[in-house]
Amino acid sequence: MRIAVLTDVHANLPALEAALAVIEQEGYDLLVHTGDVINIGPFPAECLERLLSLPKTHLLMGNHDAWFAFGLPQPQPVWMSDGEVAHQQWTHAQLEPSLRSVVAQWPYSMTYTVDDVTLALLHYPTNAAGDFLLALKAPGAAELDALFAPFPGDLLFYGHDHRFADTTGHRRYVN
Repeated sequence: MRIAVLTDVHANLPALEAALAVIEQEGYDLLVHTGDVINIGPFPAECLERLLSLPKTHLLMGNHDAWFAFGLPQPQPVWMSDGEVAHQQWTHAQLEPSLRSVVAQWPYSMTYTVDDVTLALLHYPTNAAGDFLLALKAPGAAELDALFAPFPGDLLFYGHDHRFADTTGHRRYVN
């Protein structure tokens, strides 16, 4: 079983195409993108269309995807600058409005079992209101164990803070 995991493409089409070229050359049985297909980069529509067109692919909800599907947080959070709001609005204007309902159906997490190993895949945990938590800065194993305790699995893939990590606590965590 060959599983490819991507996260935080953030509308960077050249990077997405480079990664997909390797993945498609190697072959895969399942491709999972763990959130934030859109925003930041200049190609939100192209990245979304590319990933939606791939077979054997699951797309999970990230915070930027959720803001497209469900709207920006109201009132504007103190950590979201006016410039970020303007950029979010630009990104959303690049996307076909009918895609909101498509993105709104993406799950926030998934589990998958292969050869008695259970994988948990998600963008990042959310609070009771459904808002993504702020990313922990350089978390250790104990912090990751606490943060991801509600999610079952032997191996957990996540994104959100854009830093590579491969940490072992009660399970293995890969960002």
